[in-house]
Amino acid sequence: MPSLAHARQAVALGSIAGIGVNRPGADVALARRVSGTDLTGVSYRVQAQHGVSTASLAAGAARAALRAANAELATVGMIVVGTSSPDVLWPSAAAAVLRAVNGGSGVLATVSGGSARPARPGNGDRRTLVEGVGEAVTGCLTKAGLRLDEVDLVVGDQSSPEVMQDWSRQAGLASNRLLLDPSQYGALLAAAPLTALHDGAVAGRLQDGMIVLVLECGSGPVWAAACLRWQKTRVDQW
Repeated sequence: MPSLAHARQAVALGSIAGIGVNRPGADVALARRVSGTDLTGVSYRVQAQHGVSTASLAAGAARAALRAANAELATVGMIVVGTSSPDVLWPSAAAAVLRAVNGGSGVLATVSGGSARPARPGNGDRRTLVEGVGEAVTGCLTKAGLRLDEVDLVVGDQSSPEVMQDWSRQAGLASNRLLLDPSQYGALLAAAPLTALHDGAVAGRLQDGMIVLVLECGSGPVWAAACLRWQKTRVDQW
């Protein structure tokens, strides 16, 4: 069986059938009370009402994505949920989402290695993340047969703006090709990339045929890059 690293390298260029978001209304008072925008730079924060959970938010986004793609749940081959705040540690958030959208049972995903065998030391710093993002971009674009100057838009990691800015300067990427707005997306964590893509599509920033590079990085340290060809993707909000 191929390792997770090999599996990651095998997928470089794909397209999106539909994007859905489930975004509660912003609570400005909460944003000021929790930390203050002057300290964190984050102005958009939400407070879930009673009964709202990570799984229910993700399930709503999944329904919106299916609706945008005009697809049925039965046609979905795999559900992958990224979150830093699962409702419970076991079972996985993906299983809870599958149940919430009336899916059947089955193995959703497997993880190779586990936390006892990390791929890299966990004491990475900002320079390590910048170098790692650069490696991810190079590897991803090589697999896709593209150059960075052929990429129309880069969706950066919204919770690591300094890393994204350092990398973009080193790579010679013009600021107008980098979608980076931590004040709006910095508190969304795992939901930030697709939410930014959704808003970019709604605002008309994404056009048919554009090449989009999505970057993520974080503690561990870990980093990832995905290259997409934007093709008339419909979006929806739950």
